[in-house]
Amino acid sequence: MLQVVQAFWEILFRRLGPEDLPDSRFLLIVTAVLYILTQFLLAYVVYGAVSQLFPLVALGTALLVAGTWTLLLATGKTVRFSQTLTSLLGSGALLTVIAVPVCLWSLNSQGVGQAGPSLVLLGIMVWLIMVYGHIFSRSLSRPFGVGLLIAVAYFLLSQVLLSETIQQVM
Repeated sequence: MLQVVQAFWEILFRRLGPEDLPDSRFLLIVTAVLYILTQFLLAYVVYGAVSQLFPLVALGTALLVAGTWTLLLATGKTVRFSQTLTSLLGSGALLTVIAVPVCLWSLNSQGVGQAGPSLVLLGIMVWLIMVYGHIFSRSLSRPFGVGLLIAVAYFLLSQVLLSETIQQVM
């Protein structure tokens, strides 16, 4: 298991790609569960309302799964779905684990030194987009710029949809 975490860490630094992970349904399921748990933790830290977190986490996860499948289907690369999704979920979970303490720092420093945690969170968001761009580019066998454009489009779309959902459930 430590080797898998190390592989996700290497993906975060763009030294490995999704093709370096095993094509394993078990690994995909475990990674999905960990991703969902970390998303619940982050949503709880940010929003606090436990009963209203399910739609946010479900929509965010569904967008990632459906978007990845649609992208790979459109490009004829569905054989790479498991490894691509595992990479996205694993790297997302790791960066969420890094983001949670920063969110707590941000919430605890209301008014004083607010720029620090906000800049770190912005950096984590940019890092996530770059990692997703890396994963998409490797999965599609396209240049990094293409993967980055896809990651930015995915990020913008998911933020709009999640923002609408937040307004409805909160």
